[in-house]
Amino acid sequence: FGNSEPVTAENISNWLLELQCPSEIAAILGLIGAALYLAALAWLANYVAKRIITSLVHPLIHKSGAKWDDQLAEHRVLIRFSHIVPAAVIHWLAPSVFAPHTQLIDLCRVLVNTYLIVIVLLIIDALLNFCRAIWDHLPVGKRFPANSFVQAAKLVINLVGSIFILSAILGKSPLVFFSGLGAITAII
Repeated sequence: FGNSEPVTAENISNWLLELQCPSEIAAILGLIGAALYLAALAWLANYVAKRIITSLVHPLIHKSGAKWDDQLAEHRVLIRFSHIVPAAVIHWLAPSVFAPHTQLIDLCRVLVNTYLIVIVLLIIDALLNFCRAIWDHLPVGKRFPANSFVQAAKLVINLVGSIFILSAILGKSPLVFFSGLGAITAII
């Protein structure tokens, strides 16, 4: 394994073939090794992003004089944004790591798209919790609690998110699912 060669499934397989590994096993181990390499890079990217947020951004938030921004850290809004980084790493590196294996590249794209939808749903959930906490600290929040509105918004957003997740997994347009949902609603 030379220093100048990038880590790809094919390069790992070739290296294993040089070590007298049978070709079928070398091909499988090459794919597994490339997947583990990609997973390790994604995990490392997520770890670094979280450390930056917890070590640099959160202390700045806590040092500020404003109280509302402390709720960002408390409800983990910024931490949830850090989960976008490993998805970006996989999105950018999967085509080169699995270069001749287009089915694996397509699988990575589907998984990344699904993961991103889930992350966006988690971010929206944290933002809604943040907004509710800010609302509750206002004088008007004591007279008009926002819990029921936030719960209703979460229900609708998660339903829409589920449609987008099905769309990403099945490779269909979300409009197909929304039109089917409209037809079912009309029947009911």
